Amino acid sequence: MTCKKNHKFVAILFLFTFLFFFFSFTDQDYIIVKDMMGNDIKIKKEIKSVITLDPFSTQIMISLSLTDLVVDAQYGTNLIGKGFERVAPQYKNWGSSFSGNNLIFENIAAKKPDLIISQIGRGGLDKLKEMGFSVFIVDVETPSNFLKSVQEVATLFGKQKEAKEINALVEEDLNSFEGTKETFSAKIYPEKPKIYIAGSNILRTFGKSSIQSYLIGLSGGKSVADTYNQTKVDINPETLIGMNPDIILLSSYTAEKKEQILQDSRFSSINAVKNRQIYTIPSFIVSWDLPSFEIVGGICFIRNIISKNIYLDTYIVLLQKLYSKVYTLNLSKDEISSLLLVAK
Repeated sequence: MTCKKNHKFVAILFLFTFLFFFFSFTDQDYIIVKDMMGNDIKIKKEIKSVITLDPFSTQIMISLSLTDLVVDAQYGTNLIGKGFERVAPQYKNWGSSFSGNNLIFENIAAKKPDLIISQIGRGGLDKLKEMGFSVFIVDVETPSNFLKSVQEVATLFGKQKEAKEINALVEEDLNSFEGTKETFSAKIYPEKPKIYIAGSNILRTFGKSSIQSYLIGLSGGKSVADTYNQTKVDINPETLIGMNPDIILLSSYTAEKKEQILQDSRFSSINAVKNRQIYTIPSFIVSWDLPSFEIVGGICFIRNIISKNIYLDTYIVLLQKLYSKVYTLNLSKDEISSLLLVAK
């Protein structure tokens, strides 16, 4: 009887010893970090697989040369340009975790990602956390927050040096634009040109809290939608007519094309329509009006429209440097000119 009790005691002791060492070892493999919302996130010290839930988180992984870790990603099929495949050739294997903008949870679970990265406000994040996934939330809605997101994500992968160098280059460009925004258009326009950027359709635009408004401001223009505080705004035709922009910019993902706007009799009295000052913002890696390093290209594009190509060569050199540093792409003068050269 005593022997049986001893065996039982030894078995229990062994079980507790095993569990102690097992969980101690497991905990040593993890660290606690804070995401950009201040949430404590338990993540593996060595992250081997990642899913990104929005195009901007995907851009960050691309810029840090971490695409080999990405097992799935939302990249925005209507947002990317011809350069996307050059920086993420594996993108054709991405997308099985998504149905439009909705998440397919069983497919995410099947991929067993060590980390999920998502922009703030994404639907389904709470469920992913309930499923036991490590979800790191970033905020990319302003250029400063986007660059901070790059640094935060870089820290998770030991890429702080690379992020610091990339961010420094972009900040230098943005600061240069900031210093000349008030006087840039003075030689061409008696007042700052009024600019309207269309979103998914001609009657959806962006308020003063948006990155698009920031882009217009650094370009030396005035956003006609800055009377709205929200990021995205739906308006009616009469409101657009009343705004009377000098320049209308369609996004690469806007439903309507230039000729459709020019032929729409509702808009015939708008200055931009009368003077045919309607342009489509380029998309190379991703559309140049969205949160990414290519916002520098968006500013160059608008400034080139305003200045009638006067500074084209300067912008070409600037963007060659940007694409080389951020994406390790050596773009030719002709490649960049084809994106910028629209105002004649």
